[in-house]
Amino acid sequence: MSWIADLIKHITASNKLMTAILITSIVVVLGPAYVPALKPVPENWQWVPVSAAIFSFAMLALSFLTLLWNKAGKIPKTLSSAVLATNPQGLELGLLKHLGEKFGEDPMSLDDLDYSKVSRLDVLAARDALAQKGLITVGDWSPNLIWITREGRSFLTKQAR
Repeated sequence: MSWIADLIKHITASNKLMTAILITSIVVVLGPAYVPALKPVPENWQWVPVSAAIFSFAMLALSFLTLLWNKAGKIPKTLSSAVLATNPQGLELGLLKHLGEKFGEDPMSLDDLDYSKVSRLDVLAARDALAQKGLITVGDWSPNLIWITREGRSFLTKQAR
């Protein structure tokens, strides 16, 4: 009996098959009215193509609604990414430029910075903002180590032009 469940699972996963069944069943039901060469389905079998059309239409509609639901779920994430991707300015931009120019691919330790002109808390806030925007990576085992990401290098390259 598990083969029936497997068959239904594979049928519902195939949008192409559902589309083919829908088109075929519509042609079988409505075709004889428009093309006299097609023979109509016998009276006691009329329910089969109609049922197939209803089933395949329901499966395609469900698939379409699932796709819409998944896409709609990504809209807030896309909008928040657009808000977060605002260009860094001030201390964020300075930290990113320093990281890109002096260290390149190597990690930079925040412990080695000169904190005589700026507070450590401001630098940590700038680090967190840059990490949230995806422009730097913060070390997992040491949050004082940061690396510039590909997006960060791309941003600096665009800024230099």
